[in-house]
Amino acid sequence: MMLRLITIISLLTLIIIFAHFIVTTFLGESKGLIAFAYEAGSFAIYFYILMVDLFLGFLRQVNLMLGENNLKKYFQGKFYTPREEKRIFMFLDIRSSTAIAEKLGDHQYFRFIHDFINDATEPILYTKGEIYQYIGDEIIISWKMKNGMVKKIVVVESVCGLVLVLI
Repeated sequence: MMLRLITIISLLTLIIIFAHFIVTTFLGESKGLIAFAYEAGSFAIYFYILMVDLFLGFLRQVNLMLGENNLKKYFQGKFYTPREEKRIFMFLDIRSSTAIAEKLGDHQYFRFIHDFINDATEPILYTKGEIYQYIGDEIIISWKMKNGMVKKIVVVESVCGLVLVLI
């Protein structure tokens, strides 16, 4: 909480300095920074900026909690409303990951998994797939039936030397 408060105060200070620079440079007013910051009406603007920052931060946290693009579905009423859909599922897993982990060690294996997930994400999103969950070295992906039945082949060679083919 204290770190958030320090961040907000720093942000407000930078906004005041930037606004002062714009006003003095382009509008030709010659006020000192302190006089500019405490000018009548300024506190309403600072309060507005603070409230917008807190609101956007709250929305970001909720979006992270619900998952990518689920906040929009939540506001549309689709998130908690059960409905039947035909979907294609794919469980993407690294073969012999335990042996690879023992061979690479902790730090290199973490980088390996990180690169694998980063390399796999782009073709999944390109083919309109939705990443449901990450479980260790596994990615659970689903496509709506109309998006998943497209006759496209995407081949990506990853940094790790893996080749991912999505049909």
